[in-house]
Amino acid sequence: MSKTTKKLCYIALLVAVYVLLSMTFTIKTGNLEITFKSLPVVVAALLFGLAGGGMTALLGEFFCLVMMYGVIPTTILMLMPAVARGLVIGGAARYFWMSGCLFEERTVTCY
Repeated sequence: MSKTTKKLCYIALLVAVYVLLSMTFTIKTGNLEITFKSLPVVVAALLFGLAGGGMTALLGEFFCLVMMYGVIPTTILMLMPAVARGLVIGGAARYFWMSGCLFEERTVTCY
């Protein structure tokens, strides 16, 4: 199996975990939502960088929105926060990796 195929399979697995966490382990109270669905996005961003984090967030959130609301005119607007989260974490991990200090070693910045 090629490296690209493995990466695609890992991203698909993380998207499935994203959807599972979004549908089951979520507490919604009014305007507040407590969830662990960011965890697969963080893992994908740290492992695969910008593209992996962004794709995991985009596909995971898209599947969640389609299952909950269907495709509506504001679907793209609802996808933006999740994709931005994946891109920011992936970009920060890439920046710290290029500077020689791993992102995981900086606990305050990591959280």
